Amino acid sequence: MSTAVERALEERARLGLSSKAPTPDLLGLIENVAKVPVIVQQLGPTGIAGAYALRRGLPFIFVNGSMPTVRARFTLAHEYGHHVLQHGMSIDKVINISGKQPAKEVEANSFAAEFLLPLEALDAWLRDRDYPDADLNVVVELARDFWVSALVACYRLLSAHRLSSKKATEIEHAIEQGQHLQVRLPDTRLLPESLVDAKGRVRRLPAEAEYALLRALDQGLLSEEDVEAKLQVPRDELQAFQHRLAVNRADEI
Repeated sequence: MSTAVERALEERARLGLSSKAPTPDLLGLIENVAKVPVIVQQLGPTGIAGAYALRRGLPFIFVNGSMPTVRARFTLAHEYGHHVLQHGMSIDKVINISGKQPAKEVEANSFAAEFLLPLEALDAWLRDRDYPDADLNVVVELARDFWVSALVACYRLLSAHRLSSKKATEIEHAIEQGQHLQVRLPDTRLLPESLVDAKGRVRRLPAEAEYALLRALDQGLLSEEDVEAKLQVPRDELQAFQHRLAVNRADEI
């Protein structure tokens, strides 16, 4: 077992996650439990995928919110891997899960894959289904249940020796052609994920920063125009943020 995989399992345990279950609300987990602030901003399809950095000794993660949720989740887990593995600052223009890459990117990918879809959880998932023959339908169902991309699901099945290299290549080719998008599965509740709401905004600051801005607004230290500009939200949405502040304050009493 690689060091990155071991660290991913150790980190899941430290954060209170079972190694036999999916990872719910990754954004909430990293910010609220791991205490690493996350910025999500729309940069378009050509913008960087993500980054990890330290500012005045404090870590933070940046994720391009223009990506599909499954890619944004993997990017967030990848950048968190840089943090846990102490790789130092990293700016990732793209995140590839195959091909030749620097060692720290391979390690961050291994961390992210195990963090989002532990092999023990994969085995439990397969056991519940009587270990079906892995095909494109199984790959898509696995991807849906763990909220990862079909490609990541395919590679995890390969890592668990539930797919031959030949079959994995065939499925990968089908995914590249978009055939996985044609697979129809019964409706099911997805894992909760705060990243979905964050991606819907132009820029989402770390929760603590947003809370500080709202408190400043409430105390008259900043105008609505100032806070609206900093949060990159329209005026009507600002009212929803103010309501959240009131709820948080009530919880503190």
